[in-house]
Amino acid sequence: MKIEVAGSQIICSRQDNTVADGEVYRPVVAFDLNAKAVPGHVLKKLISSEIEKLEDFMADRMQIQADPGVTNMLEALPDILREATDVLQSVSRVNDTMYNDLTGKIAKMQHALNNARHILPDAE
Repeated sequence: MKIEVAGSQIICSRQDNTVADGEVYRPVVAFDLNAKAVPGHVLKKLISSEIEKLEDFMADRMQIQADPGVTNMLEALPDILREATDVLQSVSRVNDTMYNDLTGKIAKMQHALNNARHILPDAE
């Protein structure tokens, strides 16, 4: 299932397996973007795994709305990492303290990223 925000709605779509191109999704149900929970009419149209995915999506939206700084920081991080990589490639060396600090923090971030819940593309 694919969940996307379009205008003032959240749209839930299923992959159409009858089409040769595996990236075609057909809308199943849509509901108001401002809903705080999954509406009953939506629950009736989805199977349990889709409901679980949608509930996770809704919980993540509520968390982001509660603290938008978290999302902004995570969205900015790839650009910051790219810039830091460019800087590291332009210098001939870093001191031992900087090296240890960077490698330690990168290892912690990799561990946190590996343990973070993430939504994988549907394999349907």
